[in-house]
Amino acid sequence: DTAVHLIRPQMQVSGRTLSIARKHLLAPKWHRDFETLAALPLWQGQRLNTLLEHVNLANYTVNELVNWKVEDALYREFVLSPVIVGGEHELNWRRELWENFYPRVRHENTTSDAAAIVVRFLRQRVTIAPNYPKQAGVESMWNGHIVNLEDFEILYTAALRSVGVPARLNEKHGAEFWTGSQWETPPRPLATTWVE
Repeated sequence: DTAVHLIRPQMQVSGRTLSIARKHLLAPKWHRDFETLAALPLWQGQRLNTLLEHVNLANYTVNELVNWKVEDALYREFVLSPVIVGGEHELNWRRELWENFYPRVRHENTTSDAAAIVVRFLRQRVTIAPNYPKQAGVESMWNGHIVNLEDFEILYTAALRSVGVPARLNEKHGAEFWTGSQWETPPRPLATTWVE
């Protein structure tokens, strides 16, 4: 067991490592989330630790930390899933975003209040430059501190998901979040009003 836990960060997702995770690394309450994510083909070549972090943090945030309820179907597709845009290859974003955003929203009672705080901090941390080149994924966007309008919407969606707010991109590729009763455009900075 000790060897499995020590080498886990370096292990790549494969049939063998998924089997090891099922037997030795999962809390019983994570099994369903793990199977949901493990079934996605995007994990091939990714680190097992990244998959486990998505399962652990999403489950912990929604089931133990946030002050709002998230329906199971919304949770699985719009909180648990690390895929914001198809074809994404950078999936290791949840922990860093969670560590930066969750402390700011932990006392909020609604997804609307949390979204307002998320966008304020996001704009403090990231510059929007409309003609900036497209980036590879959420990690690059966050760590680069500068994004174009489209990438801002992707990063905003990931930041909302990281704190347990169901979020997705709409047909215009703008961020939307679940209020508890409907999908709405979250609060946004003036630089992104073109999406509305």
